[in-house]
Amino acid sequence: MPSYIDTQSLYALDEAELRALYEIIYAEMLAMPEGSPARSDAHALLNRIRNMIFAKRRTRHFSPSL
Repeated sequence: MPSYIDTQSLYALDEAELRALYEIIYAEMLAMPEGSPARSDAHALLNRIRNMIFAKRRTRHFSPSL
């Protein structure tokens, strides 16, 4: 698992890809020892992915229709 994925890379993914990435990292995180630095990093990355999903939903919901 990559220890860091930059925001621009996350933004380039669509919501389905973000959800798939979230599920993969979540499953990997569960296998990590409690309290390990890698688990903390994975948790932080999951939060960023979740926030990106919410941001994309807000943008889609509030974007003006043409």
